[in-house]
Amino acid sequence: MAAIDLLDDETDLSPARHVPPAAPLGGAAELSHLGGRLAELLAGLPDPVALLPRPGAEPGGASGAAPAGVVTIGELVRAGALEVYSSGTGAATRPAGPGGTPVVTDQDLATGAAPSAVLATGPGPAGDVRTRPGDVLVPALGGGTALVVPAEGPLVGVALGRQLHLLRPDPAALDPEFLAGQFRSTAGTRRAASHATTTARLDIRRVELPRLPLPAQHRLGTAFARLAAFDAALDRAAALGRSLARAATDALATGTLEPPA
Repeated sequence: MAAIDLLDDETDLSPARHVPPAAPLGGAAELSHLGGRLAELLAGLPDPVALLPRPGAEPGGASGAAPAGVVTIGELVRAGALEVYSSGTGAATRPAGPGGTPVVTDQDLATGAAPSAVLATGPGPAGDVRTRPGDVLVPALGGGTALVVPAEGPLVGVALGRQLHLLRPDPAALDPEFLAGQFRSTAGTRRAASHATTTARLDIRRVELPRLPLPAQHRLGTAFARLAAFDAALDRAAALGRSLARAATDALATGTLEPPA
């Protein structure tokens, strides 16, 4: 800028007004790449109809056995079929970086992201508990979210962030995917939620599960897992689609690319 222009009372020195905008996502090649990834994601989605329960099935029919009543999480803990660890306010954390024990947060569970923080100090209320494959992670505030820790990946061996429950089922008594699916169910947690404030807090030990034999749990767990994978793939496709639409809009608005024929 010319020095004389700085004497104007209306001079705007905001960097954004004077720095040339970056080319939108590398131009046509990058947009084409995003479009190809989105097409692959959409093509990989299963037929939604194939995921739906069979109409007209009696309660328990899809699992091959009718439930023999219900059992609470607290009763399963007392019977030794399940361990429950709650993090409370959790240990102090800092943003993820080199070194440190990764910490999974409730936000990570909601977005499906890898752990976004690491321990800043010693262990929190959940002690030295670290996630293992087959554990089920549930936010203390509910929200229909529950995730089974896979056999490998960034969620194995991490600490618990604030307001999380870790459920560790005995595989000889409980199927993890069955357990997680029940927590994702609206009916499964509604009666165990406390509405003392504007936010529903889950009383984990009051949550009820149908009493089913292990083979029936496996069948339901497989169906729950397929629905969860479908839901996660839809989220990824939606996020990628929004990025593609935004980048294409920027390219057209700046004249970087021409409208399609």
